[in-house]
Amino acid sequence: MQLEFPELALIAEQMEQGVVVCRNDGTIEFANPYASRFFAFHLNELVGKKVNDLSPDFKFNPEKMTDSKVNLNRISIKNKFGDVVYFNATLVKAVSGERIIVMIEDVTREVQSQSGLITKINVIEKLTKSRLIRDGHLTRAVQEILLESAIALNIERVNAWKADKDFTMIECIGNYTRSTNTFNDNIVLLRKDMPAYFKMLASQEIIATNYALEDHRTEELVEPYLEKYGITSMIDVPIRIEGEMIGVVCFEHVGAPRKWDLTERKFGMFVAQLISLTLESFEKQKSQHQLEKVIKEKSELLKELGRD
Repeated sequence: MQLEFPELALIAEQMEQGVVVCRNDGTIEFANPYASRFFAFHLNELVGKKVNDLSPDFKFNPEKMTDSKVNLNRISIKNKFGDVVYFNATLVKAVSGERIIVMIEDVTREVQSQSGLITKINVIEKLTKSRLIRDGHLTRAVQEILLESAIALNIERVNAWKADKDFTMIECIGNYTRSTNTFNDNIVLLRKDMPAYFKMLASQEIIATNYALEDHRTEELVEPYLEKYGITSMIDVPIRIEGEMIGVVCFEHVGAPRKWDLTERKFGMFVAQLISLTLESFEKQKSQHQLEKVIKEKSELLKELGRD
């Protein structure tokens, strides 16, 4: 179908908003390119469809519209590629009363961000109550933190590293891969092999890159690490105890490059603090056990001397 006024069709085709025109029975007669991209259908596939068939949440009955304009918010749809997207729809009656114009606004990112924020808050609440962290069970606590972080950020890999005393190397103390639900920790990175990266870790609060394979800050990691594991985007947050950098936690995305937002960076900093707390608790527990061992050995020695 061609719009009655060619100028209107030209305007609609240039708009960064979806425009769909349908008859009162809901049959689509026109869709602009933006609507085609959003719904992931070719224009000729959209034309002729019933607008209600686009989404089960789209309760659209133009014949019962009592107002000339109706707003429908946060309608979900699974496009033909299986991706769930969200949109707001504004329905406007044409002057003739024979057609309805549907304006489509993509709110997928907004909905996903809010959903992701709720997930992060739930994970934060869960981890702050973890007895494994408070009691200093290092391996199990780190594994719990990494697994929950991967879920909260919806990423493939999360790992934590501890630096040696002279910061000549960092050794992995936990490496979680989400797709296989496995943990590994037998990886070591040496400062002599990547001096610039180690220098940044010591001096910066956070290293976040959307294009890790092209970023000059992570170029030393490309061949030995990033390409090996298919990492395209990453956030590295130093782990500190009383201001001293003692390790790093890394959040690694696999697939198309990913743009990190502020809440994701702040979540990464929270995770680094949790791992710092876990390491402190572990050291305190170790010191306590060592002290108890010394006291026990001293007591046994005194008993032996008493017998003599």
